[in-house]
Amino acid sequence: MMKDNGILRRILLAILLCLLILPYTQEKLLLFKETPLNGAITTVDKPLFSVSEWLEGTFQEKTESFLNQNFGFRTGLVRFNNQILYSVFNKAKAKDVIVGKESYLYESGYIDAINGINYLGDEIFAEKIRKIRLLSDTLSKMNKSLIIAIAPSKARFYTEYIPDNLLHISNQTNYNGFVKAAKDASLDIIDFGDYFIKSKDTSKYLLFPKLGTHWSVYGACLAEDSLIHYIERERHIDLRELQWSMDGVKRAYGTDYDIADGMNLLYRIRGPELAYPTLTYEKDSSKIQLKVVSIADSFYWMFMYNQIGEIFEKHQYWYYFNDIWPKSNDCQRENRVVADLDLRAEIVKNDVFIILNTESTVGGYGFGFIEAAYDLYYPVVK
Repeated sequence: MMKDNGILRRILLAILLCLLILPYTQEKLLLFKETPLNGAITTVDKPLFSVSEWLEGTFQEKTESFLNQNFGFRTGLVRFNNQILYSVFNKAKAKDVIVGKESYLYESGYIDAINGINYLGDEIFAEKIRKIRLLSDTLSKMNKSLIIAIAPSKARFYTEYIPDNLLHISNQTNYNGFVKAAKDASLDIIDFGDYFIKSKDTSKYLLFPKLGTHWSVYGACLAEDSLIHYIERERHIDLRELQWSMDGVKRAYGTDYDIADGMNLLYRIRGPELAYPTLTYEKDSSKIQLKVVSIADSFYWMFMYNQIGEIFEKHQYWYYFNDIWPKSNDCQRENRVVADLDLRAEIVKNDVFIILNTESTVGGYGFGFIEAAYDLYYPVVK
C-alpha cells in the first residue's frame, strides 16, 4: 500500500511539474498555435533592465506586468475563464457588456441612454438646434447641404431583452430632447431609429443582430440607400445608384458578431442568421458627383465597409470629428487629424456635410463640428 502511495505521489508531482513547465515552454517554443484575443487589448512591452529602476522597484513591477500578459497558453486560459463566467453566471468579462435575456448582448451606454442617464435638458438641445438651423441656412446660401441624421439604438430596438433590473425607460432622454427640439424648430432630420422601430415587425431580414452592437449589415444597407436618396432629393440631383442583391442568410459574423467576439469565449454563441447583401455601384460617370464630408461615430463604419465613397467625387470620414479617413475603409487613415485642417477652407471646397450620431452620443451631437463651424460664421462679438 505504501509503495502504491509513493508511486501516486510521484505521478502527481510529475503532473504538477508539467503544468508548471508547460506555460514557460509554450511561451519560449510556441508548441501550439494560440488564437489572439479580440478587442482592445493593451500590450505590455518587455522592460529593459536598468540599475536605477531595479533599485526603485519599478523594473520588478514592469517585469511582473509583462509576464502576466505574455505567459504561454494565456489566451486559452482567458477564454476558458470568460466561458465559465458566461455559461455558469450569465456574465460577460468584457468592458461595458451586458448579457440580456435569451443571451442578447448590449453595451451598457445604450441602456443608460434610453434610461435617461446623463440627460442634458431641453434648453441644451434647443440651443444646439438653433445653431444647427443657422449653420444649415448659411451653408444652403453657399449651395451646400448639412444632413442631420440619428442612427438607431439596439437598446431601444430590443428593449424586451434587457434585464428587468436595468430597464427604467425615461421620456427625458437626450434622444427625445434632440428630436423634440428639431421638430419645434421645423428642422428636417433623418431619424433612422424611428424608421427601424416602425419596420421591426415587417422587415424581411433582421435590422439589428442579437450579438452585435451596431445595425446589421442589411440594416446598414437600407440606411445607406435611404441616405443617398435623401441627398438626391435635397440637392435635386441624380447620383450613382447603389445596386444590391440578396443570397439568403448566413450565421452572424463581422460587425454582426462584434460584442460576442469581444467577449473572447471558447465557443460561439448561437444566434439567428442574418442577411448579407452583395453591393455594387453604378459606373455612370455622367451622374452628378459631390464632395462629401461625414462626421460620425462608429455606426458610419458600415457605410465605409460598403464603399460609399464610390458614389462621390471625393469623400472624407471625420471619425468623431478627429481622425480623417479617406474614400473607403480600404484606404489608410490619414496622418492628419481634423484639428490640423483649415475648417473654413474645407467647408468651402466640399458640397455636403453629413452628421450621424447614435442615441448614446446624441448629447454631443456633431462631436464639436457644429460649434466649430458655427463660430466661423457667427463669431462672438466682444
